[in-house]
Parts: sequence; C-alpha cells; structure tokens
Amino acid sequence: RRRIGPRRMRAHPERASRLQHDNHLHWSNLAAAQLKCGRLRPALDSARECVRLEPRFAKGHLRVGQALRALGDRGAATAAFEDGLRRAEGSVRRALSQALAECHNDGKPAAEPAAATAPRLQPEPTLGNSHLFDLV
Repeated sequence: RRRIGPRRMRAHPERASRLQHDNHLHWSNLAAAQLKCGRLRPALDSARECVRLEPRFAKGHLRVGQALRALGDRGAATAAFEDGLRRAEGSVRRALSQALAECHNDGKPAAEPAAATAPRLQPEPTLGNSHLFDLV
C-alpha cells in the first residue's frame, strides 16, 4: 500500500477522506471541493461528516451552512453559521460572520444605489452661443 503525503491529500480530498475516514479535515476539504463543483448534496453529506467527527471544528459548521445555503435552506444555513460562530476564532469567525450576514440578506431586494435615490437636480437653462455676442 502506497503512502500518500499531505500535499497529495490536499490535491485529492475524496481519496484522502476514503483513506483516512476519521480525519475531519479531509471531510471539510472534500465538502469545499464538492461545493466548488456544484455537487451540493454530496458536499452537505461531507460537511456533516466533518461536524460529526469534530463538532468543535468551526470550519465544518461553515461548510454545512454553505451547502445548506446553496441548496436554498436559509433557516438551517443560518443555524449552522450561528453554531460555528459559537466555536470560531480568527479568520474562520470572520468568514462565518460574513456568510451569516449574506444569508440574512438573501431574498431581500437590493438597495438602490445612492445616485438613484438622490433627488435629481434640473439643469440650469443655458443661453447657447448667443450670449457671446451680447457682451460686445
């Protein structure tokens, strides 16, 4: 049996999760790869396996929330992001906060740009070129 190093594990998350099925990091990486490929249900399954193996791993909750949000389940996604925020620190906390804010904003109409809501000023009437001759 050939040993696979860390670099190859990251390059092949599906194979890594099969070889080391009890490693939560492999399941998190697999979920991220599946999300990028649009394989939403398998991504959710992988993310849930990550959380099952290591419930304190905040990024696992982020992956579950991302998959649920992509599947259109905003309520469950919000709950997953909030679960992750209770455990998160640093950059993962920022990612969870941003994902939660975006999830809350889903379905709301986009705000109009400030230029569209500002009162429109009427242009002042101009005299054209005829005013040049009035000065002479």
